[in-house]
Amino acid sequence: MRAKIGLAAAGSALSLTACGTLPASSSAASSDTASARGWRVLKTASWLAVDPEVVATGPNEAWAFGGRGRTDRTRWPSAARWDGKKWRDVALPLGREGAIAAASASARTNVWAVTRGGKSPAVVRWNGRKWQVTGRLGSMTITDMVALGPKDVWVFGTARSPQSGVTWHYNGRGWRRVPTPFAVFQAGARSATDIWAVGMGRGGRQMVGRYDGRRWRTVESGVPRVRGTFNSVTATPNGVWITVDPALAEGPGAGASLLSFDGRKWRFQKMGKTVGYWAENSAPVPDGKGGMWFLGTTEPGVLKARLVHRSASGKWTIHPVRVKGYDELELGTLARLPGTSQLLAAGRAYGRAETGAIVSYR
Repeated sequence: MRAKIGLAAAGSALSLTACGTLPASSSAASSDTASARGWRVLKTASWLAVDPEVVATGPNEAWAFGGRGRTDRTRWPSAARWDGKKWRDVALPLGREGAIAAASASARTNVWAVTRGGKSPAVVRWNGRKWQVTGRLGSMTITDMVALGPKDVWVFGTARSPQSGVTWHYNGRGWRRVPTPFAVFQAGARSATDIWAVGMGRGGRQMVGRYDGRRWRTVESGVPRVRGTFNSVTATPNGVWITVDPALAEGPGAGASLLSFDGRKWRFQKMGKTVGYWAENSAPVPDGKGGMWFLGTTEPGVLKARLVHRSASGKWTIHPVRVKGYDELELGTLARLPGTSQLLAAGRAYGRAETGAIVSYR
């Protein structure tokens, strides 16, 4: 394992007061002139550069996943564990079966991961002592995973085409296929009987769905028709948050959008050009105080990460991601350490050499 690098960037973030939208103004753009406090690199490794996953399981414990190798077919699944002080690489009981595509955890002793896909994606579980293979699924491309307990795990994906959904559920005894009304791309759970998902239906239609403990149903009542593509979903006690990427027909620089549900009504918000695009498949993260953290890019088409926060009162704050020694960071996954305000993110880092990195913000 490479040595941990402790680097922090000085400065302050710009606060934007808005009623659900970020103004596309010079004041928003000026946030890029201020450095963000509290950013530092925790670990660098080449296998973190391609679609990494980060899962936080405690105030001083987290996992990172990815894959070593040049192509999907030749990558070795890779993992590293953080104990609050150091990141250590951990061997998985898998061969050259592709990178880890998705990971989830419900406790420190219940961490799950699944390989990217192909003929038989492998699912592994950490029980607090060691990793074990729990099964191999049928031919599919993995899109997401949700672990709610040792005997309650969901894996989502597609087969043959993006509109052909495949969903598997683990009940502690084995895996079984479960029908869903559309292909699930991303999912987020409040509980075992309240899981929300976004994906694609017939004709490429963007869909919202919910599992009530018995079966999956589409959610259509009150949901606004939006131009764009659903990117990710997070379900919290305070509501459901769906990030939306602009449709190609809207042209370059259209900006990202946000669809939210407070339990009574849906709301669609145009975020403004200054937000850029959401990071691909990076779900919003609760801040523990009723607000949400979002990961995106500063400008459409520019690989420059930006952290965006929405407080419980609706106030937006932009946090440029700047770390000494790196020109740009293309972050693709975000997590918050439970019981703390510290965030972890991972992705591609561009400096003297291109590599992968795990960074923290507090």
